[in-house]
Amino acid sequence: MKFSDKISVFLTSHVTWYHIWPGVVLIFVINIIIFPYIYLNYLQRKQPLDLFFGFSPGYVREILSAYSPAQLRIYRRAALWIDTPYALIYGLTYTLIFIKLNRFTGGLRHLVWLPLFIMFFDWIENAGIVYFTKVYPHIDESRFFVFSLANRLKWTMALLSLIWFAVLLIHRFGLNRKSIL
Repeated sequence: MKFSDKISVFLTSHVTWYHIWPGVVLIFVINIIIFPYIYLNYLQRKQPLDLFFGFSPGYVREILSAYSPAQLRIYRRAALWIDTPYALIYGLTYTLIFIKLNRFTGGLRHLVWLPLFIMFFDWIENAGIVYFTKVYPHIDESRFFVFSLANRLKWTMALLSLIWFAVLLIHRFGLNRKSIL
C-alpha cells in the first residue's frame, strides 16, 4: 500500500466532522472578517496580487506603485503572517473534507490531495509577494515567471478542487456511482 493510501485510510477511519469544523470556522473568520478588514482599512481597497490569474512584470509594478511604503509593509506582513498560515488551514481542512466525502477507490481517489497543491502554490505565490513588496521598485524580472506560474497553478488547482468537490457531493449524496462514471 502506498504511503498516500495509508494516510488516506488512517484519516478516513479516524477523522470526524468534529475535527473539520474548527478549520471551517477559521476559514470563515479569515475570509469574512480578517482579509476584508486589512483590505478596507490598511490597503485602502487597492487590489492584491493574489486575486489575479497570473501577472506580468508591468502589472505587478502598476499594482505596487499604488501602495505607499507603509501599505507595502502591511501587505508583506499579511502575506507572510496571515495568508501563509491561512493556506495551511484551508489546505488541511479541504483535504480532510475531501477524504471524508470520498468513496472512489480507483485512481480518482488521489484527487483528495488537490487542496494541498493549492496550499503549496499559494505559499510560493506568497513568497513572491513578500519578495515583490520588499524590493519594490527594484524587482528582478527573472522571478516573475515562477511566482506568476505558482499563482496560475494555485487558481487552476482551486478550480479543479471545486469541480472535484461537486463530483464528491453528487457521488456521495445525489447519484449512484454508475450514473456519473
